[in-house]
Amino acid sequence: MAKVESPYTAEEKERLVQVLKAYSIIECKQSDATTIKKKAAWENVEKDFNASGTGEKRTVLQLKRCWDKIKRQRKEINASDRRNRMATGGGPSTLVIHEKIVADVDAIALQAIEEIEWQLEEALAPLLYMKKLSPMSMPLLHILLQRSITRWIAMQFIYIM
Repeated sequence: MAKVESPYTAEEKERLVQVLKAYSIIECKQSDATTIKKKAAWENVEKDFNASGTGEKRTVLQLKRCWDKIKRQRKEINASDRRNRMATGGGPSTLVIHEKIVADVDAIALQAIEEIEWQLEEALAPLLYMKKLSPMSMPLLHILLQRSITRWIAMQFIYIM
């Protein structure tokens, strides 16, 4: 019979978020060579998380599920906060938010976006040098990235131009 995992404590969740700050690749949506890097990063997260020695040892799958749950809860908090702000009557938000974890989750997501943006700029540098892409199109590409368009779609956009 499989062992039932115990619930994560608040300290364990906070420690997981702190460990994940060093591994922005786990939020990358690419599925090429990045997949191998993501798998290695998750194994490193497992080692770092379990290295503290406090609490139960967690597997990669357990840590991924916990991270997904933290992100899902963050989205629910945002949606609830948005509903509260849009409700008639105005006034301050009635939602109590775990500010530290929320800020850390946002920082990890932002770090992943910056990584993708850096990769895109690195990929576009040769095209700019060879004059196949005008510098005027760079701001448009940044707007596409800010609207969560993947690198692949942005690259397809370049070849259409």
